[in-house]
Amino acid sequence: YSNTIGDKVSWTGTALPAGSTGMAVRAVATCARAYVTPGATPQSIAPGVRFATTNFEGTTFPLDETDGVVYCQSIFNLNPNTGLPWTYSDANSVAFTYIAKA
Repeated sequence: YSNTIGDKVSWTGTALPAGSTGMAVRAVATCARAYVTPGATPQSIAPGVRFATTNFEGTTFPLDETDGVVYCQSIFNLNPNTGLPWTYSDANSVAFTYIAKA
């Protein structure tokens, strides 16, 4: 991963079992700074999802300057692209993103 603000990493998840219903999509990570010093970049990270060609950021979490490790998650109960409950095909086509932020 990069030390540049605005850089993004993304990947797809494992396919859900056929017939899955009543789901939410959750982006989860344990993040750490490689070099912990006040003022170092990035200062925070935002987990999110990409659906179709649009990125949706979740909550932004500060990276701790003491030990540099933070557990972060953003839960998307509805598909942010449609505002509707996740369908099986939508949930299987989502990508997870993490964006380095100031």
